[in-house]
Amino acid sequence: MVDRGRERAEDIAGLRKKIAAYERIAPYADEIVAMAEYGIALKETEAAVFSRVGGEPELPEGVGWPGEADGSGLPGGADGSGLPEEADGSGRCFVAQFDLAELAGADVMGALPGKGLLYLFVADPEFCAAGTTPCRVLYFPDAEAARTREVPSPPEELEDEADREFAEDGPYLDEPYCVVAVRALTVPALLGTALAERGVFGAEEEEEGEEDEEEGPLDLTPYPWEEIDAEAYHLTVGPVEWYDMLGHLDEHEEDVRLNCAVDFLGVPGTNGRAGRDLSLGDGEQDPRSVFGQWCAVPGNLEALRRERDEWVPLFELGAQPGLGSPLYFLARRTDLAAGDFSRVWAHSTQW
Repeated sequence: MVDRGRERAEDIAGLRKKIAAYERIAPYADEIVAMAEYGIALKETEAAVFSRVGGEPELPEGVGWPGEADGSGLPGGADGSGLPEEADGSGRCFVAQFDLAELAGADVMGALPGKGLLYLFVADPEFCAAGTTPCRVLYFPDAEAARTREVPSPPEELEDEADREFAEDGPYLDEPYCVVAVRALTVPALLGTALAERGVFGAEEEEEGEEDEEEGPLDLTPYPWEEIDAEAYHLTVGPVEWYDMLGHLDEHEEDVRLNCAVDFLGVPGTNGRAGRDLSLGDGEQDPRSVFGQWCAVPGNLEALRRERDEWVPLFELGAQPGLGSPLYFLARRTDLAAGDFSRVWAHSTQW
């Protein structure tokens, strides 16, 4: 039987050792450890496993390519599957497949179902709104890896020429990479920002940042939390460069989970990243904007923070050679607990 208590003690000791190597963040070791969350790191392997990234999908018997009108029973976009109705039938690209039984040993928090086959697809990013990529996630709770077969992308089944060209490009990653799961204790990528939102910095440090800001529009002196964000970059990058699941998102460029939250709650005056402020600190929203006025309503800002924290990375594909920015698949914690993958949200900072 796995001794999770001993494992956690070892992982925390290792995290504290890493933190101690960074002069700027070492004083906040206790606060950082308190924010740490377990995720799953996916390491490439030559072993014969079902879970892999790239290549073509191995789908259960009787199941066709997503969106095919082949009687497979796969839903269209109007049911909340992640594809907008007008995009149903558009070209899709296979990203990854997982046998959840192969991941269970590394899922310390039990966030994912313990069995079943999971498949991730994205639609053609060229026709998507900035930052948002329609996706399709298929989950077969009773399927077995031994009863699957490879199903190449079928461009001839797609009516639109642009969709066929996208499908003909093949999978998101041409070369399939088999992966095994290992537990990983993660911390927020924007570590200083996360500490600031929790009120960790004292009044003296807050005033120091305000004084710096008043020196002039060309003054580039960073706030204390910005210095920590920069110094902690290598600390917060996971043990595997490209593939991660669950835990804290490796979002060094922007708050991807906030994009999910504003879309899910239908916050007015926002369209993905547009129309809203980056920070959710009290009093930092522009009162002249629709978003700022919405946040000023008692309870709304706290509700938005809670919803943002509800989203976790189902899968993160880091920046790949020739592909640019990372690709994220995010889901709500409560949905994962229920084995519901119908509301997964895909995002890339490049598209």
